[in-house]
Amino acid sequence: MTTARVRQYAREEAARFGCSASEILSPLRRWDVVAARRAVMRRLRDDGFSTPQIGKWLDRDHTTVLSGLRAA
Repeated sequence: MTTARVRQYAREEAARFGCSASEILSPLRRWDVVAARRAVMRRLRDDGFSTPQIGKWLDRDHTTVLSGLRAA
């Protein structure tokens, strides 16, 4: 269920930012990919998930998620 939600959010934000969902889940640091990834982080956090959970799903450290949420 939850990984399906992550994929869904990644697809939706990828369409909004003009990148691909696989790029959001990759280590790329291009501005559009980072902005889309931060939007996915924000949506997951708004759904009540913890930063360690979000980090696990996006293959990021929880401190990276915290930083991304502050910047989003």
